[in-house]
Amino acid sequence: MFSYFHQHKFFESNKGQMLPIFILVLAVIIIMAMVTINIGKIGFIKTDSSNAADAGALAAGATMSNTFNSIAIANSQMEAGYWEFFAEMSTMFAMGSILIVVAQMSAAAALLSAAAAVSTATAAKVSALLALTIGINPLAVCLAAVPANAAMASMGLAEASASAAAASMGVATGAITGLIGVIIGMMVSVTAFTTAQNFFYLSIRKMAEEGRKNAVRTGHQYLFNNSGITSKLKRNIFKEFDMQNWQQFSNYQQAFAIFMKFIVKEAPFYVYGWIDGQNRAHSVTSNIDIRPVDKFVLKVSVMPYPAEMAILGVVLAYTFAVSTAMGLALAAYGPPAGLVVTYGTALGSYTTGAQAMDRACAKMACCPIPPFVCCPLWIEAWLEAEAALTVGSVSNLIGIAQNIAGIGLNIAALVTIPPLYAFMFAGGGSALAGLLPGPSIVAFGDAMGLLFIIDWIDDIIHDRLVRSSTTQTHGPGNLTLWNTQYPAIQSYSIVNFNDENQGSIHPPIPRHDSSIVWTDIYLPELNPQNDFCPEVVGKVEGLRTQLSNLQASSASLEENATLLGDRGQGVRDDTTDLLNQYSSTSTDLRNEAGELQNESGAVQQQIEDISEEMENLPDVLKWLQQILDLIRDVLQKIAEGFSSAISTLLGGAGSIDGIGQALNNRVGPEADAISNSAQQVQEHVQGPQQDEINRLQDEIDGYIQTYPQCFPEEGG
Repeated sequence: MFSYFHQHKFFESNKGQMLPIFILVLAVIIIMAMVTINIGKIGFIKTDSSNAADAGALAAGATMSNTFNSIAIANSQMEAGYWEFFAEMSTMFAMGSILIVVAQMSAAAALLSAAAAVSTATAAKVSALLALTIGINPLAVCLAAVPANAAMASMGLAEASASAAAASMGVATGAITGLIGVIIGMMVSVTAFTTAQNFFYLSIRKMAEEGRKNAVRTGHQYLFNNSGITSKLKRNIFKEFDMQNWQQFSNYQQAFAIFMKFIVKEAPFYVYGWIDGQNRAHSVTSNIDIRPVDKFVLKVSVMPYPAEMAILGVVLAYTFAVSTAMGLALAAYGPPAGLVVTYGTALGSYTTGAQAMDRACAKMACCPIPPFVCCPLWIEAWLEAEAALTVGSVSNLIGIAQNIAGIGLNIAALVTIPPLYAFMFAGGGSALAGLLPGPSIVAFGDAMGLLFIIDWIDDIIHDRLVRSSTTQTHGPGNLTLWNTQYPAIQSYSIVNFNDENQGSIHPPIPRHDSSIVWTDIYLPELNPQNDFCPEVVGKVEGLRTQLSNLQASSASLEENATLLGDRGQGVRDDTTDLLNQYSSTSTDLRNEAGELQNESGAVQQQIEDISEEMENLPDVLKWLQQILDLIRDVLQKIAEGFSSAISTLLGGAGSIDGIGQALNNRVGPEADAISNSAQQVQEHVQGPQQDEINRLQDEIDGYIQTYPQCFPEEGG
C-alpha cells in the first residue's frame, strides 16, 4: 500500500505520506474496538451469568435455611412433647406401683387372716364334733358343755379373722381395680402419643418437602431475574395471548413474566429461549440442585409401638388375673354368701348350742328330784344343743371349705403380682423401660406407620448444599465485516445453608444460615488444577459420617430385636411358670376335696351302720331308737355339709384353672406380637436400612474412583 501511494503521488508532491499510515492505524483501531466490544459483551454476559448463579443459590439457600430452622423449632416441640409424655407416664407408673404394693400387702394380710381363720375354725370344728359325740348321751351334757363352749370361743376368733381377711381383700381388690384403670389409661396415652407424634412427624416431612420445592422455585426465579434476560427482550405489550403458544412471543418481556409465574415451578431444570429481531437465537438455562429432604434420623423409644402395647397387654392380662382371683377370694371371704356370713352362722349356732348345753346341764341336776319338773326342760335343752351344734358344724365345714378355696385364690393372686411388677418396671424389657429413648433409626418412607414410637428427630440426612448452575448461549451476529461468535457462558455456585454447623436439628438450634462456599472453580472442566478436591473430600467425609451413624443405628436395632425376642420368650416362660403354680394350687384344693370326700365316706358308713343297728334293735331296746335317730340325723346333716364343702373346694380349683386358661389365652397373642415386633425390626434393618448402607458405600466408592487424585492415601 505504501508503494502504491508512492508511485501515484499527485503532482509529484511529497505531501500525504502519512495517509496510508493513518488508514492502517484506523483499521486496527476499528478492529480493536470491535474486539473490545465483543469481549466486553462476553464479560457482561459472564457477569450476568455469575450473578444469576449466585442469586439463585443464595435465594434457594435462604429458603432452605428457613425450612431447616422451622424444622428445628418443630423438633423442639416434639422433644418437649415426648418428655411431657414420659413424665405423665412415669407418674402413672408410680401410681401403678403404689397400687400394686397396696394390693400385695393387703392380699398378704388377707392371706394371714384367712390362715388364722381356717386354723381357729378347724379347732372349733374339732371341739364341736367332740361336743356332739359326748352330748349324744343326754347324761353327759355337762361334759359336752366344755367342748361346746370351746367351739364357740374358737369360732368367734375364726369369724373375727374372716372379717379381717374380707376387709383386707376388699382393699386389695379396690387397689387392683384402680390399677386396671391406670393400665388402660397407659395404653390409651401411649396410643394417643404415638399417633400424635407420627402425625407431627408427617407434617414436618411435608413441611420439609414443601420448603425444598419453594427453595427450588425461588432459586429458579432469582436466577432468571438476575440473568439479564429482561434487558434483551422487547417491551411491547400484546393484547391477545395464547398460553399454549406462548413461546412464539418469547422475545417479549410479558411472555417472560408469564413463564416466571406459571411455568417455573419446582423442577430442577428450566430453559428460556428466544429469537431476537436479527434472527439470532438466545437461551438461558437454570439448574437448581437440592437433594430431597426425605431421610430423617429419628430417636425412638426402646420398644416399638406394637411391642410396648403388647407388654402393657401382658400387664393388663396379669392384672385381670389378679383382679379375678382377688374378686373370687373376696367373694369367698366376705358377704353376701362368703366366709364371714358362713362363719357368722356357725358362730351363732355354736353359741346357741353351748348355751343350750349349759342349760341342759343345769336342768339335769334337778331332774332326779321329785316332782321331776326339770326333766322335760333338760331333754328340750339337750335336743336344742345337739341340733344347734349340728347346724354350726355343717356351717363350719362349709366355711372351712370356703376359707381354703379363698386361700387358694388368694395365693393365685399373690403369685401373679411379682411377674406383674417385673413386666411393668424391672429390666430393659419392661413397659416403663420400653418408653425410654432408645436407638436412632433412619426413616426412608413418608411415614413409619405405628411401628416405632417417635421421641424426636435426631437429624436430617442432607448435605445442606444448594447447587446452582446456569448456561447462556447467544447466536452469532453479522457485522458486515465478519460474523461475531459468542461462546456458551457457564456459571456455577454452591451455597451451604448451614455453614460452620451453627444450626442443628437436635439439639434444636434454629441458626441455619446460607453462604456461598464454592463457585465456578468446582467444575472439573474449568478447574484442571484439581482445586475441587476439598469439596469432594468433604462430601465423602459427610457420607462416611452418615454411613457410620447408620451402621451404629443398625447395631442398636439388632440389639433391640434380640431384646424383644428374649422378652417375648420370657413372657411365655413366666406365664408357663405362673400356670404351673396355678395348677399346683388347684391340685392342693382338689386334694383337700379328696380328704373331705374320705371323711364324708366315713360319715356315710356310720349312717349305714346306725341304720342296720336300728333294724336289728330288739323290741326291749326300742327306747334307744330315738337316740339313734338323732345320731343318724346329725351324721346326715354333717354328710351334707361335707358335700357342700367338697363342691366349694372343687369350685375354687375350677376357678383357678379358669383364670389360668384365660390368662394363657390373653398372653399368648401378646407374646406373639412382641416376637412379631422383633421380626419387623429385623426386616427394617436387613431391608431398607441395609439398602441405604449399601447405597452410601457405593456413593463413597464412586467418588473415590472418579476423583482418585483427591484420595492419594487410599491408593488414588
